[in-house]
Amino acid sequence: MGRSPAYLRPLILVGLVVIVSGCGGSQDWHAKTFPVSGSITINGQPPENLILLFNSLSGPIDTRESVPYAIVDGEGNFSGATYEDNDGLPAGEFAITIRWPTTLDTMNAPDRLKEQFSSVDNAVATFTVAPGVNTVPPIHLTQVKVMK
Repeated sequence: MGRSPAYLRPLILVGLVVIVSGCGGSQDWHAKTFPVSGSITINGQPPENLILLFNSLSGPIDTRESVPYAIVDGEGNFSGATYEDNDGLPAGEFAITIRWPTTLDTMNAPDRLKEQFSSVDNAVATFTVAPGVNTVPPIHLTQVKVMK
């Protein structure tokens, strides 16, 4: 049995790193999540494509400091997500902030709400996620100035 050709050694090392890093699951840093859903209206209408951000008030939820979110559908309903669509949120207390971009095509799109509710200090609600199924009480914002 001879030695591997020199050009194969880096490839073998890369292969071993990939195999070892795959062992034990690549999702070890994920926090356990629980279903979270709710509804929101602005001036009596469902704000389709509005983004809710769930800002942890209990400290970082994982080592990557993920920020759970939800995107509102055409009927004003949402389901929370942390790592994948509709996978829920970790247990803990959250301040819910909102942003309603003029388009979902870019993160830099102007906010139809002019950043009125985009900071924790101006959160539209707080909510505590517990193990099990969670429902955020309906959020109804009225007399809100909305940019077209």
